[in-house]
Amino acid sequence: MMEALEVRFELRTPMIEPATVKSLDALLAWASVQRAHFHGHDDPWQEQHVTGIAVHRVGEAWCPMASALEIEWADTSQPIHYFKRQSPISYAEAWSNGLLKKRPYFDQKRGSTKAGSYVQSARWTRGVRAWAMVEDRPLFESLLPWVTHIGKLHHKDFGAVRSFQILPNEEAQSRWAQRTLPVGSLFATKQHVLSQAALVSPYWDRRNFRPVLSFCP
Repeated sequence: MMEALEVRFELRTPMIEPATVKSLDALLAWASVQRAHFHGHDDPWQEQHVTGIAVHRVGEAWCPMASALEIEWADTSQPIHYFKRQSPISYAEAWSNGLLKKRPYFDQKRGSTKAGSYVQSARWTRGVRAWAMVEDRPLFESLLPWVTHIGKLHHKDFGAVRSFQILPNEEAQSRWAQRTLPVGSLFATKQHVLSQAALVSPYWDRRNFRPVLSFCP
C-alpha cells in the first residue's frame, strides 16, 4: 500500500543556489549509494534506485514518484568565491592504495581533475520540502538520515541538513508529479514542457537522456 508523504528539511548553513531543478529521489539515490558503500557493498551503484519510493510507468519508461525540491529562500543570493586545487600526488597515492578502479589521467585544465577559480551563489533558506508516494516507508525513512547536505559544495558544508520531518499529506498524490515525467503521462500539467533529460538518476548522465516532460516551477 502506497503512502502519500511530505518531507521537510531544515538547513543549518546556506545552500548553493541550484542551476537546475533537483528532485527528492536524487537525494535518496545518493544516500542509498553512500550507505551501501559504507556497508561494503561490492557495487554500491546497484542500490541507487532502492529507496522505497513508488514507481510511475508509461510503457517502458518509468520515474520515481517523488517531486522536485521546493525551496523557500530567506534572503537574496551572495557570491561565494573558492579555489579548486588539484595535486597529482593525491591521485597517485589513491591509485597505489587501490581506491580507484582505473588508473587516473591527470589534467589540471579539463575534466574531473581540472583546477580553477570559481564563483557560486549561496542563499539562506527557511526550509526545503518535497512530496512522494512511498511503498516501503521503513526503507524510505532509513535513508533520510544519510541525506546530510543538499546541493553543491557539500564538502565545504554548504546546504547542511539540521533536521527533517516526514508528514502524511494527501497532496502528495498529485504533487509528486512536480518533476520530470515520461512522455504521455496522465499526471502532466501546463507546467510540463517537452525536452531532453533523464527520468531517473544519475540525472547528469547524458547517456540516460531521452524525450521527457520537464517540470517548470
